[in-house]
Amino acid sequence: MRILGLISVVVAMIAAQPSHADWQYTKWGMTSDEVVTASEGKAKPGKDPRFLEAEHSSGRYAFKVSFTFSTSQKRLESVTLYLLDISNSNCGHLAGALFLKYGVPASDDNNKLHRLAIWRVPSSPTQISFWAIPNGSCTLTYMAMVNENNEGL
Repeated sequence: MRILGLISVVVAMIAAQPSHADWQYTKWGMTSDEVVTASEGKAKPGKDPRFLEAEHSSGRYAFKVSFTFSTSQKRLESVTLYLLDISNSNCGHLAGALFLKYGVPASDDNNKLHRLAIWRVPSSPTQISFWAIPNGSCTLTYMAMVNENNEGL
């Protein structure tokens, strides 16, 4: 039954992400105005001008989202999702869903203090980092693997 739940979450995550997007409705290199438009107004300016903020949900997961823009060209370079329910079981289920969707990570550091798993998305300029601190935080960061001129690193 637990596997069925994880599979349904992965299917929901895949269905919610358009194939042409780098994260949901965004593309790396967008301006903040373009992200606001693409989000249909869900993304709003944060306290720091380099960030936009939004809320996002996928299946059983609810997140606070932070869009980070480069300081020099003010272009989208990463999207970080902060899991709102950071219980160990919820964070663990999220990790399981990522493993089901993306397979074995390129890097996985799992110890008593934290877990950091990193995936490269095939045929995409995107890297995904999952970072969990038990009973502390559970974040997911989608990052452009290109420079500000949209050239691969």
